[in-house]
Amino acid sequence: MQSNLNPDPFRTTNALLGMLLQTANSSFVPQFDQPYAPWQGPDTLIIWIQSLIYASLCASLLAALGAVLGKQWLSNFKRSGRGTIDDRGRHRQMKLDGLRTWHFDSVLGFLPSLLQISLLLFGIALSASMWTVSPTIAIIIITSTTLGFTFYLTIVLASLMAADCPFQTPGSINLRALGRSVLRYYPSLQKHRRNFSKACLSFMLYIPFKIVDTLNTISQRLTPSVSIAQQTDAPCIRWIIESSSDPDIITTAASFVPEVEWPPELEISTLLLQLFDTFLSCFESIHHEQLMLVPPRRERAIACGKAFLHLYMERMSFLNSENSPFPVAFCEKDIRKLIWVHHSDHEISFICYLVFEVVLEGDSPTRLYQPNIPDTFLCWMSHPLLHRLNDSRYSSFWRDRALDAITRILVNPLPPKNVLANCFMAGRMLLDQSTGRDAILKVTKSSTAALDILLEHITKQESREQSTIVLRLLEPLGVVLELEEYRQIAKHRRVAEWGFEVCKTFVRTAGQNQDAQDAIWNDTRTD
Repeated sequence: MQSNLNPDPFRTTNALLGMLLQTANSSFVPQFDQPYAPWQGPDTLIIWIQSLIYASLCASLLAALGAVLGKQWLSNFKRSGRGTIDDRGRHRQMKLDGLRTWHFDSVLGFLPSLLQISLLLFGIALSASMWTVSPTIAIIIITSTTLGFTFYLTIVLASLMAADCPFQTPGSINLRALGRSVLRYYPSLQKHRRNFSKACLSFMLYIPFKIVDTLNTISQRLTPSVSIAQQTDAPCIRWIIESSSDPDIITTAASFVPEVEWPPELEISTLLLQLFDTFLSCFESIHHEQLMLVPPRRERAIACGKAFLHLYMERMSFLNSENSPFPVAFCEKDIRKLIWVHHSDHEISFICYLVFEVVLEGDSPTRLYQPNIPDTFLCWMSHPLLHRLNDSRYSSFWRDRALDAITRILVNPLPPKNVLANCFMAGRMLLDQSTGRDAILKVTKSSTAALDILLEHITKQESREQSTIVLRLLEPLGVVLELEEYRQIAKHRRVAEWGFEVCKTFVRTAGQNQDAQDAIWNDTRTD
C-alpha cells in the first residue's frame, strides 16, 4: 500500500516556508523555484497501481472467507441426523442432490481461482510500482511473474489437450465444459454449416435461456411439491447402481426400480447402460455367438431386465427415438442376440423378447409374435402398460396384450390397490380416453378415483368398437365390484341401471341383420 493517494503535507509546508523566507530576506535566501500550487490529485499510474493492489487484497480476503465457509459447509454435509437408516439415507441423498443442484463443487473450485487472480494482480502492481523506483528490481519481479503466468497457462493448455493430464485446474475444467456445451448445442460450428457471426449470435441468445432455465430449476428446488422420499429414492438407487461394481448390490438396487417414482428430468443414460450390461453379463456365448443363461444368475437377469424395461419404456413414452436415453446403435448387435437366447425359461424369454421389441422398434414397431405376459410379471407390467398405451406409436400393438393382462390380474385374490389403479387407468386408455403424464408417472395411485373415472367412461362409450372392449372388461370388473368400497362407486355411477339397458339392447338386436343392429345401438347410445 502507498500513501501517495493523498496530498503530501510536507511538500505544501516546504513551499509556503520557502516563500516566507524569500519574502523576508531575498538576498539571504536563494531563489526558490517551487511555487505553491493546489494539489490536483494523484497521477494516473498511481491510481492504477493502487487499484490493482486493493483488488488483490479483496480477492485474497474473499478466498480466505470462502475457505472458512467451505469447511463449515462440508462439516454440515458430513453431519448425520437422527432417525431410522432409511430416513438418514434419504436425508443424506437430499444433501448430495443439493450439492449438484447448487453447483457446490464449482463454488469451491472458484476459491483457488481467486487466489491465483490475487497473485497475478499483486505481481502486476508490484512490478509497475517498482519500475518507478528501480527498473532493475522491477525487471526481476516482472520476470518472476511472467514465468509463473506462463507455467499456469501451460498446464491449462496441457489439461485441455489431454483429459488424462494430472495438472487439472478449475480453469481447464470449465473451459472443457464450455467447449463441450458449444459443440453439443451447436454442431453446425463443427460442420461449418453457418458463418461465425450467426453462430456467435445464436450462442449469445442461448445464454438468457440457460439463465431462465437455471432460475426455474432453483425455484422448483425451493418450493418442492413432493415428499423427501419421492425426491431422493430415485437418485439414491441411481447412485448405487452407477457407482457399484458388485453384481449383487446392483441386483438388489435394481429390484427397487419399479417401486419408486422417476422424475422425467432425472438423467438415466448411465443407469440404463449399467443395467443392460449387468443383464447381458448373466448370459454366456455358446456356438455361433448364441447366448445361454447362466442358471445361478437367473434372479440377477430378471431384476436388471425388469428395471431396464421399466425405465426405458417409461422414458420413451414421452420422447422420440432420436432422443433415446440409451445408446441403441452402440448396443444393437448385443440386443439382436437376445432374440435367439437358448433357454426354456418363459420369464427370461419374455424379458429378452421385450428388450428386443421396445428398444429396436423405433417409430414403426414390428412384431414377430406377441408372447403372453408371465403370471409372475403381471403386477409389474401393469405400470409399463400405461406408458405403451399412452403412446400413439405403440398403443395399437399393445391393446390385446393390455386386455389379456387386465383379465388375468383382476381375479381373486385381488392384487394391491396400486396395481388395481393401473388396471383401471389402462381400461380407460383402451376406451381412447387421454391421461395426463403426471398421473401415469405416479407409482402410488388411488384405485377408487381411477375406478370412478373408468366407470364414467364405460357408461358413455361412443362406438361399437368401444362397446366390444367394455364387454371384455365387464367380467374382471365384476370381481372388483364385489368389494364394498368399490360397490359404492358403482352405485353412484348407476352401473346396474346401465347394465340392465345393455342387456335389453342385446335382446333387441338378437336375430337382426347388421344394419338393424347398428341402428339399435345408435338409438341406445343417444338415449
